[in-house]
Amino acid sequence: MAYRMQYLFWFLNYVLQVIMTFIFITIIYQVSNGIGGWSYPQMLLLSATTLIVIGMAKYFIDISWVSQGLMNGNFDTLLTKPMPDYLTFFTSTNSSGAFGGIISGIVLFAYAASQLSFNILNVVDFAVMISLGSVVAILFVMVAIIGSYSFFKGGGWVNWMFNIISNITKYPLSIYGIAGSLIFTFVIPIGFANYYPVEALSGKISTMEIAVLIVFSLTMIYLLSRTFNRLYKSYSSGMG
Repeated sequence: MAYRMQYLFWFLNYVLQVIMTFIFITIIYQVSNGIGGWSYPQMLLLSATTLIVIGMAKYFIDISWVSQGLMNGNFDTLLTKPMPDYLTFFTSTNSSGAFGGIISGIVLFAYAASQLSFNILNVVDFAVMISLGSVVAILFVMVAIIGSYSFFKGGGWVNWMFNIISNITKYPLSIYGIAGSLIFTFVIPIGFANYYPVEALSGKISTMEIAVLIVFSLTMIYLLSRTFNRLYKSYSSGMG
């Protein structure tokens, strides 16, 4: 019963985040002209995409558990299993409560999409870009966790950082200026998973720009994969 109540609490917590995002954006567009270049449905679309991607990352990787497991040795039991390095993170444990954010995010996405019309080519571009971008986001989380352990013997701050990032990237990166756009594209590459796919879906960027972004996504996947493998191989044992 205690476990189920805890799951229900976190499930509802993620659902509430989506509801509050919807309410906040709705109020913004009721009392002002909103954000330049972005209509009300498009803003909901962007926020919903961010919440879905963040929810997926947190569902597949329980950041808190893995960070603690690396420190106290609980993670060591997974090292004896004959599986690829990546799967040790995915099979360690899941933050199942994040499923609430994924479901409610999909509902919000569907609501926003129902108020817009899309070119079939833009839909295909969106599907490709968000698939690659989600891999980039998940790999980034994995690198942040294992890198934090390797250099600082701790990783609790990663979950805190990810929560802040999720709030920042619910809105267009363009409002943060050139510096902000570059940071959330190349330093903290969450833009590949939400901002640019939604721009492609909304027809805001050209075919050439989409092709360049896909190449950058593939490059980020390669670089993050290599970085993760190098850091993971340096892990020996909890606090060891």
